Amino acid sequence: MVGRLIITANVSYTHPNWDEAMYDSEDKRLIPLEDVSGETEVSFDVDVFLSIAADENGEPAEIEELRFRSSDFQYVELHPHDPYGYM
Repeated sequence: MVGRLIITANVSYTHPNWDEAMYDSEDKRLIPLEDVSGETEVSFDVDVFLSIAADENGEPAEIEELRFRSSDFQYVELHPHDPYGYM
């Protein structure tokens, strides 16, 4: 059976604060001085192959196998993009 799962997950994240990073003109690169942390809920779809075992009455009994149809990365947006740097 081929199906699509709708995943909703709570995500905790920490990443460098690129919005307030200092520019090093000698090395021509940004240097983040702090991290940004937070939590958010994300949702995305995943296509799967699914094998379900049936009982003696033909009713679904258990999931035997679950495989993703693609090994591609799933990108999610943690917060809406704000060109002015405000969240």
